[in-house]
Amino acid sequence: MDDTPILRHSFTWKQLSAIAALSFRQFYFRFFAGAIRTGQIIESLGALKRHMEKPLLIVWDGA
Repeated sequence: MDDTPILRHSFTWKQLSAIAALSFRQFYFRFFAGAIRTGQIIESLGALKRHMEKPLLIVWDGA
């Protein structure tokens, strides 16, 4: 019988950040160590734009 692996890691939001996007067909995400900076946002949006065929609607929650 195979057991589901459990990853045990203690972290705080100061150590790990995520950028995510949702479309009707896919979920896109990237993780970054530490706080997300402007360059990482620009890089992530550029990569997302290359995968999307239609214009993007960006909702910034600032969480």
